Amino acid sequence: MTWIVYFLLGFTVLALGLAAHLIFWSWYYRRREISGPLSWVYSPDGWKIALEQIPARHGVPFKGQMLCCPGLACNGRIFNFRDDLSFARNMSDEGWTVWILHPRGTGPSERPLGAEERIYGYEHYVKDGIAATEFVKKRAQGPLVWVGHSLGGLIGLEVARKHPHYLDGMITMGTPIALNRHTINAFYFNVFKWFCRGLKTAYLGKLSTLVAPWAGWFPFLHPAPLYVNFDLVSKADLRTALAQCFEDTPRQVLDEFVNAVKHSTGPWEHFKEELPKLDLPLLAFAGDRDGLAPLTVTQAISEWGQKEYTDWHILEGFSHLELALSEGVKPQVIPKITQWWAKYENQYEARPAEVVKED
Repeated sequence: MTWIVYFLLGFTVLALGLAAHLIFWSWYYRRREISGPLSWVYSPDGWKIALEQIPARHGVPFKGQMLCCPGLACNGRIFNFRDDLSFARNMSDEGWTVWILHPRGTGPSERPLGAEERIYGYEHYVKDGIAATEFVKKRAQGPLVWVGHSLGGLIGLEVARKHPHYLDGMITMGTPIALNRHTINAFYFNVFKWFCRGLKTAYLGKLSTLVAPWAGWFPFLHPAPLYVNFDLVSKADLRTALAQCFEDTPRQVLDEFVNAVKHSTGPWEHFKEELPKLDLPLLAFAGDRDGLAPLTVTQAISEWGQKEYTDWHILEGFSHLELALSEGVKPQVIPKITQWWAKYENQYEARPAEVVKED
């Protein structure tokens, strides 16, 4: 019986140590979080969703509204990481009022109270996207452009497909379309396939926080599909991003991704037929070193989208998250967005944005 006592004692000490580790580093990294004013949106199935607003900079010609949506297992922090490293604030300086969507279960949005509440997937995120779009359309003026990173791009394309007149432009960043072409490394594919399999929740956020203090120091803790270039993301920023930007996510969404890659099935099959019908200016970015959404799956946007409306850019040295959160965004991504929109902005009457107060 002695060994059982030692085993239980050791297990208890380990569990308490891990809990203390997560609590401390969550506080340490998250204590510097910033956020703009929040508005609240209710999804059709009742979830309370947060929209973070970064108003257009005063004194700059007003361009319109941008609605930013993060990807799988991420919150909207990737678009507003820090004042000097913020996609949202860069676009604000260009004259856009930026709205950052934090999908259900992420950021300040409503979080599941129990295991049963974590049973949702891609179609539920689409509901959040539609609700957020309707909210902005009713309360703000000027053209509305969707910006989606990874899965966030698919959600935006779904919004445009279901409601063709809601959006005036679409920007995707590392958005995987042809998942049946995916060339993801077998190791990472198995992580997606087996991590927390059988549970309602995949604890990706807690895993990211767990390894965050050592990321940047040990190569095996650099998730290569996400980060590959420390000229674009510093090691210190990587550690903070792992704790601030990543969230626990429904296991159902990972199953949808795995099935789409393995069996060419899932909720994304229809885009091959639907994307050519999308009469919407579309700007797509992809990273040449992206292992999570490689060119084999992202380039389909340039193949299937209408040629007269689709602009396609491959960014050298960029991996997945670096497309939205890196020091390369301001010099390489922002100018391309400005040049792209200059071709279409004369189609819309840009008027001063209304200040949207918290509901």
